[in-house]
Amino acid sequence: MRERCRNWIRTPSLRGQLIWLSVSSVLVTLLISLLILVLLISNVMGPFVNREAEFAMQTVSQSLSTKTQLLEDILLRVCKSPQMAAEASDTRSEQFRSLVDIYSDKNIVAPGLPFVEMAYFVDMQEAFDVVSYHENLSNEQLRLDEDNLARYQAFRESGADVQCTADAPYLYIIFTAYDRWADPFGTVIFVVNQSAVTSIMGKLADYRGAFWYLFDKDGAVILSESALHLNTEEQRELADTGHDACYTRKLGGSRYLLFSEASGMGLRCAVGVPSVQILRLLYQVAAPYVIACVMLLLAVAAVVFFAVVRRLRPLQEMTLQLRQVAQQNFSVKLPQYDCQEFSTMSQAFNAMTDTIDHLINDVYEKKLVTQESELRFLQSQINPHFMYNVLCSIALMAQMDGNADIQKMASNFAGLTQARLSGGGDVKIPLAQELQYAKFYIELQQMRFGEKISYQVSVSDEELLTCLVPKLIIEMLVENAVGHGIEPKDGSGTVHVSAGYAENGAIELVVADDGVGFEGQNGEIPLPLDLPVSGNRHNRVALNTVYKIMQHLYGPAYGIHIISYEQIGTTVTIHLPREESTYDQSPDCR
Repeated sequence: MRERCRNWIRTPSLRGQLIWLSVSSVLVTLLISLLILVLLISNVMGPFVNREAEFAMQTVSQSLSTKTQLLEDILLRVCKSPQMAAEASDTRSEQFRSLVDIYSDKNIVAPGLPFVEMAYFVDMQEAFDVVSYHENLSNEQLRLDEDNLARYQAFRESGADVQCTADAPYLYIIFTAYDRWADPFGTVIFVVNQSAVTSIMGKLADYRGAFWYLFDKDGAVILSESALHLNTEEQRELADTGHDACYTRKLGGSRYLLFSEASGMGLRCAVGVPSVQILRLLYQVAAPYVIACVMLLLAVAAVVFFAVVRRLRPLQEMTLQLRQVAQQNFSVKLPQYDCQEFSTMSQAFNAMTDTIDHLINDVYEKKLVTQESELRFLQSQINPHFMYNVLCSIALMAQMDGNADIQKMASNFAGLTQARLSGGGDVKIPLAQELQYAKFYIELQQMRFGEKISYQVSVSDEELLTCLVPKLIIEMLVENAVGHGIEPKDGSGTVHVSAGYAENGAIELVVADDGVGFEGQNGEIPLPLDLPVSGNRHNRVALNTVYKIMQHLYGPAYGIHIISYEQIGTTVTIHLPREESTYDQSPDCR
């Protein structure tokens, strides 16, 4: 698969090039259109989204300012009230309750969530009055507890006019109340719910990473919600600088849209929104338009793509049919197309395959005849026919004279001569007959060399004797084993011929000898063998001839396997398919 991809990259098809050109054109158009759309959205909707962020920041700041302004108004009403400034006024508590209207809508942030939960008034004699949003609280619960008393005393000792401290879950704002003659007559303590402040500032939750700070009049942070770690200079700028409009500044390595505004009671609120989150909201607003545009362009691209593919389908069909032709299937045909160019190519292709099919049949038949002739030549090595007749006459005369040795030698040699002649035209013969031919040769050599040569034959199944094998193939291997294995050996040797079945069911023929083996070789011998070699060792002609016969008859699926060890011997193994024979043929001259 990987190699196929590499070939496609090196030599891309015309169909692939045209499809890629069409797809590339559509993709480039899509990208340019998206770029133009994004620029238009940024220019048109960008200011709108930015104004929305500014509005949200100003809204939360003004909401908090409204609540703190309520506290300032309450304090002014307390200071201007003669009843509150009078010493030991019996109506002071009721007057304080009427001045501190905790139940007004201005004090409610959300249902059940007041901005100020309690308001204390402590006179100069440290007698206190309290107003609570929670009417069901007992006097014991409403009293100035130890923590608040400690805050009050620390405030009196500091001599300050105002003090703001945060202690979850409350924010304490403590002010000195002055009469119209600027004399202090008491202290007002506002207990603010921190959850109410957080709820007001929670309107910035749509902007991830937004922060807010609440500073006192000295620039100290009272409350905040921020993941930033501002340095002293940045914190001082947020606390000291007031702007009529939002501004942009870099904080903590990121750019923020900032807004700072003074609130009541000397407090200041500063809020910030990351510029990147404004862009995110811009993308969210623009996303439906971008998606719609992309879908439209993809639909156009799909239409173009399928139109191009449909028009180029004949090229794909031609490619597939050409691959069939490459696999020597010349019967394939192309249909007629409505396109003039493709129609002409189809007609030319069909005419070409007809011509090739006709020619290949003629050439193939001639090739079969040539292979058959070559095979017969390899098998026969044709000797003169008269030699067979002469040998038969010699055998007959020796028999009449009572010379059994001469009669046997002549008879065996006549059998071999008959086998090498092409009479009868047999390419394959039964295994029994082939073993007889090999026996003829061995007996001739035994009469020549005596006990130097021994011969063994083993057949695992008698049914194998009727199976067809190439003519003289065993005889040639036996001849090779004797001539190049046993004869050069000092002492006697044995040739063993066996027939059986291989693991895949094929016939397995083995010719083994314990001769001198291949000079300089130990192990498997590759085929075809190199020709020739000098000396008395294997000239390898017979083995190459057997190899060629196996290739001609059975192809590469079957063949010959050689293992040889010097001074140990050679084993030749042949695998061939099983073919049954219905006749028995043996030499006539005995």
